[in-house]
Amino acid sequence: MITIEIDFEVFKSLTNLRTTEEMSYNDVLRELLKLAKEEQPIPTHKSFNRDDWLIKGVRFPAGTEFRASYKGRQYVGKVESGALWVNGKSYNSPSASAIAITGNSVNGWTFWKCRMPGQRHWRMIKSLRKQGRIKDYQFIADHNSLSVPRHSLNANHNEEKFKMASPEYEEMIEPLLCYIYFNGGGRYEVRPIDTYEPLADYFDLTQEERTRPRQDGYPGKYWHNRVQWTRQRLINQGYLDGSTSGIWRLTSKGVRRAAKIANAHEKLRET
Repeated sequence: MITIEIDFEVFKSLTNLRTTEEMSYNDVLRELLKLAKEEQPIPTHKSFNRDDWLIKGVRFPAGTEFRASYKGRQYVGKVESGALWVNGKSYNSPSASAIAITGNSVNGWTFWKCRMPGQRHWRMIKSLRKQGRIKDYQFIADHNSLSVPRHSLNANHNEEKFKMASPEYEEMIEPLLCYIYFNGGGRYEVRPIDTYEPLADYFDLTQEERTRPRQDGYPGKYWHNRVQWTRQRLINQGYLDGSTSGIWRLTSKGVRRAAKIANAHEKLRET
């Protein structure tokens, strides 16, 4: 195991160069050093049979459920006999089924969510194509609130990562947006601490999933860190105002967006 010690200014600069949470510090350094990108094998489901569906390196076990919404209507599908079946017809790609539904050129990897057998949460299928990459969910919501004497970059990322049955970020964006819309008062603003438990309830997380600590050497909980990253995505999309530390406030764009989707997330409204 190789460890490189860096000071806070270097750490902060590297963090600013991460364009997404999937981008690790190792990825940043490889780009700065003009090294080729690491090739990682895409994991496959442990048990395979001929009824599973293998598409673009992603294996969907037989029985995997698919769902998508289009123009207010819900569409469902299921993996059977080595293909995706929707409305009694089989498709050999996610996009083919999405195009059949919408009548437009649609990327099926961003159209469909899936839930594999034995799993509780739905996830965007495009996220499965990223599983070969080493994920690094480190995030600091407020540098001023943390005491960080030293930082380390670990070259052996696989030993530092862990998996958790949490919803994908794409699934968390609308619920977080609507929670603030429903419960943020006339200014549409909440404190970060107010969001963690309601969202955990919304996604029916277990106690272990709610309380599991971060694995990156910083204090705090993994779930809180995940919500913080979702907030960052909302800022990047212009739905949240990121100018005030400790306050998550909707922009006018965020209020308009939340008003359009509020009916689908009414259970987040606190009485």
